[in-house]
Amino acid sequence: MQAQVAVNSTGAAPDGNSMLDVTSTNKGVLIPRVDYTTISALTTKGLLFYVTVHGPDGDGFYYYDGTNWIRLIDGTIPLAVTKGGTGTTTVFQTGSVVFVDGAGNYNFSPNFFWDDSPNQWLGLGTSVPISNLHVFEMTNDILPAIVIEQDNLSDGTLAAGDASMLYSLLYSNNGVDTYDEITTGIDEDDNHNFEISNIAGLSGTAPGAYNDANTMMRMHTENSIPGITDFNHQSRARVWLSQPQSIPTATWTQVDFDQNTYDEHNEFSLTVPAQFTALEDGYYQVNARTEFDVQVFEGLQTNGYVSIAIYKNGIPHSLGNNLQIDGGAGVLPEEPMSLINNNAPNVSDVVYLLAGETISIWVYQDFTMTAGSFADIRPNPEVTYASIHKVS
Repeated sequence: MQAQVAVNSTGAAPDGNSMLDVTSTNKGVLIPRVDYTTISALTTKGLLFYVTVHGPDGDGFYYYDGTNWIRLIDGTIPLAVTKGGTGTTTVFQTGSVVFVDGAGNYNFSPNFFWDDSPNQWLGLGTSVPISNLHVFEMTNDILPAIVIEQDNLSDGTLAAGDASMLYSLLYSNNGVDTYDEITTGIDEDDNHNFEISNIAGLSGTAPGAYNDANTMMRMHTENSIPGITDFNHQSRARVWLSQPQSIPTATWTQVDFDQNTYDEHNEFSLTVPAQFTALEDGYYQVNARTEFDVQVFEGLQTNGYVSIAIYKNGIPHSLGNNLQIDGGAGVLPEEPMSLINNNAPNVSDVVYLLAGETISIWVYQDFTMTAGSFADIRPNPEVTYASIHKVS
């Protein structure tokens, strides 16, 4: 039989271009409804079924394309494209960004990756971004960077930061390839900071406190006062003497500090000889004080003086004050040259150190006494101490 077939309730002839012409105003065509396991072995190209159970991609319409059973999917689906129109087909999930060149060919690369779910992170040079914007340099001869460039007409700026705009960026150009400044806007709230941290990636949490082990530097507002800059773990140490130390006559002697108030990076050794060893190059503020015990000087036979000094690498670097004492004045407080008025020398200086170089504190007395040739310096943290802070 060679003829078209019409199925309708009006007696209308079938369309000449169709083998089967179904016409209705309120009814449809019901495709065979099957369990997928009953049709999975069929291999006739073009077969169509509605799978009601066990569908490999869910229930719905399936057709056989000559190789596989394919489900007809509603909504959006993964998009398969080939780079430049050739090569291996790659599937991009909904939400991915794919570039199209001027010829209509898709061009994509793992050098640009948009992670739509769940993080919504952008990777440049990496397909596994770990922050909102992750820049990764794939070669070994170029440093990773973000460049902001404008038209060299000195008219390009981004909004400056102020108290209402957190972490804004200001960029200005004062001529070709001349960059005036780049700043951040910080709100007047101590939780809003510009911070350099040791944490890998962005945690999304507020910047750490001053003693946060991961915070290296921060600029912030404190009690509504803006512009506070903290170097949270800058090199710093303070040490002191916990017991009397005898100082021989006419001999520069190193102070054997044996306790610390703080030592941020364990740079001050408290074993003899007690000394500070710099971990990095820089300028260090050094302060020190001691106090000689007046009781041991009651038998002074000659005039003399006490002093203190900063030694660098075991060599005198900065001498403190020399406090002259009149042997005849003894310990009488009313005498200006009395030991009781001149027994506490101090010293202060900024010393440049290379990593590995040392600082130590030395003291001196040159008296002749009836009760021996030694004089004690007094202990306690407020009496004999030294502090060293890296300033730059």
